[in-house]
Amino acid sequence: MNHSMDIAIATPLWRNRYFQIAAAVGVLLLLVLIGSQVIGKMDDRSLRVPAEQLNIGTAEQTMYRDILPVSGEIRPKEMVYLDAVEGGQVQELFVKPGDQVIAGQPLIRFRNAQLELDVLNNAGRLIESITQLQTFETQLENNRATNAKAYADINSQIAQLSNRLSRIDPLVRRGFYPQGEASVLHDQLSGYRNVEKIQRETNRRQEAQRIGQLPQIRAEQVGLRKSLEATHAQLSNLIVRAPVDGILTQLDLKIGQNRGRGDRLGQMRTNAGFVIAVKVDQFYLPRVKAGQRGQVDIGGARYPVHVQRVVPEVTNGAFTAELEFDSSTPDDLTAGAAVQVSLSLGSDQRALVIPSGAFLDTRQGDTIFVLDKDATTARRVPVTLGRHTNRQVEVLSGLKPGDRVITSDYSTYGRIDSIDLQR
Repeated sequence: MNHSMDIAIATPLWRNRYFQIAAAVGVLLLLVLIGSQVIGKMDDRSLRVPAEQLNIGTAEQTMYRDILPVSGEIRPKEMVYLDAVEGGQVQELFVKPGDQVIAGQPLIRFRNAQLELDVLNNAGRLIESITQLQTFETQLENNRATNAKAYADINSQIAQLSNRLSRIDPLVRRGFYPQGEASVLHDQLSGYRNVEKIQRETNRRQEAQRIGQLPQIRAEQVGLRKSLEATHAQLSNLIVRAPVDGILTQLDLKIGQNRGRGDRLGQMRTNAGFVIAVKVDQFYLPRVKAGQRGQVDIGGARYPVHVQRVVPEVTNGAFTAELEFDSSTPDDLTAGAAVQVSLSLGSDQRALVIPSGAFLDTRQGDTIFVLDKDATTARRVPVTLGRHTNRQVEVLSGLKPGDRVITSDYSTYGRIDSIDLQR
């Protein structure tokens, strides 16, 4: 065979080994590219939401107001309790809850037969003791008068005898008057003078005793009279009277009901006004001070208030602060009514802030939905938030002034990454 006649047959390109390897690699790369795009589309979860259902706020560089929103309760500034001083059976009720009363006004009358009997017996014994003291005081006075009269009579006799002897003695010396009769008169004068000394000493001792006894007697009389007044006052205690001006807020009694001494009968609110008691999280205990100011919303109006005192005792993770109205107190306040208070903590400063909203409680981690320039799509972006109030949220990082964010509830968005706004 003539080898010069052989013709070489070319191998097709698709059967070339290197071509096959290159083609396989290309197909694999294409599949990887397509797969990554598909997976990317699957990972980018989106949701279409009507725009009118969303609350949208704008990030602004402005003053952050360090306001603490708290719930408060209207409480009377002063409460007075009504207790039974003596007790007994309810005989009459003069008022009912809600009535305006004045100090000293009768509220309740009790009947207590045993008390009335005891008062009569005690009063009788006290009056008897007072009478005895008065009798003794009268006797001391009578003795003083008797002693004074006796002393005066003795001095009168001495004076009479002295005058008589002054006339007789010259006659006796001249022999015109019997010596014996004159001697008798001198003996009588000497006797009266001795008696005068004894009577004077007796009067002095008895007067000193009387003067010493009188203050004690009168003090005992005063004490007995006070005891007598207190005894009679026990009967007046059967009528319970209003201790101050105010409004009777509670009185749970029925006619014929028996109540014992010291039992709580009711309570009343004085006319001193109201305070607002707020419960504050213990986290804020070092920051809430007396004198700090705030506002309370009542009946659609705002009233300025200030912290009057702080009770540092923590109960169930919270402490109590009492706030007073700065000036006028709203009309028709009801004790126990709930109010909303905005308390200024005094750490205002410029910061990047966004409006507060439901997203604070329902967002997934430290993220927020930010709208694009056309406001057609909102994507979830990471942010760092700081302090917040019921009106403002401090933004530490992740946003810039002018960014528009969704501030409404995120609870239905789950793992959604972007939101398409339907117009």
